[in-house]
Amino acid sequence: MGIGQECGMPIRSLLAVPLLVEDRAIGVLSAVDSQPGRFSQQHCDLFLTLASQAATALENARLYAAEQEQRDLAESLCDTAATLNRTLDFDTLLDRILANVKRVVSHDRANVMLISSGIARVVRSRGYGAGGQQGAIPALQFPVADIPTLRQMAESGQPMAIPDVNSHSDRVDVPGMSWIHSRASAALCAPSTS
Repeated sequence: MGIGQECGMPIRSLLAVPLLVEDRAIGVLSAVDSQPGRFSQQHCDLFLTLASQAATALENARLYAAEQEQRDLAESLCDTAATLNRTLDFDTLLDRILANVKRVVSHDRANVMLISSGIARVVRSRGYGAGGQQGAIPALQFPVADIPTLRQMAESGQPMAIPDVNSHSDRVDVPGMSWIHSRASAALCAPSTS
């Protein structure tokens, strides 16, 4: 099936040029017409100039968005650090951490687990109410030694991202949580006092 058939119009003439940034194609700029012979070499030359300017503008916009994202991340990290240093109120601190997680990583739901005596317990969560799980979340606790992903993070102190928990080799079924399909986690490590 051709482009004309997909968009419901007869296409007899096509003008297309690549959108290039440093010899890397980032897209295509095209124009179509129902009349044959509509575009000439002159149109091609004009379109090429326009495509060059468009590619530069698109790349600049992409770079600006990436820079803004990095700024937002830095602001979130600074805000979290300031909160950590400013408050001793445990609940305020947990709420601020989860608010900043939302600013840094897009997600549906998030929680903070703390480990005590080898047991990871959910101490604060956000977003679980929409699925009816809010009441069950605070009751969740896991023996760190029995959950491979928790054990790995506790031992290494390194974050973990699991793109598809359903196919992950260390999947642990938690009642009422089968809707979870991907997960990103990071260990909360206290500085050594020795």
